Amino acid sequence: MQRSAARTSEITPLLDICRTFAILLALGCDSGERQLRPKPTRARDAGTVDAITRDADLSYPTEWITAATTNNIRHACQQLIYKNGCREIRTGHVDLDVTLDERGRVVAVRTHMVRISLDPGIVEKCLLREVPKWRFHAPEHYTHELVLTVRFADMC
Repeated sequence: MQRSAARTSEITPLLDICRTFAILLALGCDSGERQLRPKPTRARDAGTVDAITRDADLSYPTEWITAATTNNIRHACQQLIYKNGCREIRTGHVDLDVTLDERGRVVAVRTHMVRISLDPGIVEKCLLREVPKWRFHAPEHYTHELVLTVRFADMC
């Protein structure tokens, strides 16, 4: 019985921490915004890039890529998933090498890999035409190059 009471006393502080975290997470969310406002999860210094340690990961944040994918869905060629109604379906993904300018606009797009089940050339051509219209979060001190994965899946 004492052992059970000891476990309960160990678990209670963890539950308090979890509750506090959930409250802080809820307070940090703003559901009134139309577009996602990505926030980097990496530690940032208010100073210059020189203040960042050499070992710091300067790759473009995954959270910002996810937000851009959500915010630019109109230019993701998703209309190509279905061919001939629902009789033929294009599924898979395309990986693109994307280069951004300092304001988050796309300045270059190159095909990295195409894994589409049906008519991959049509999907690739559409993405190479549409992705330059995308807007990303300004790279700040992160790299201006990223790999963007656009997925095609049956929604039915």
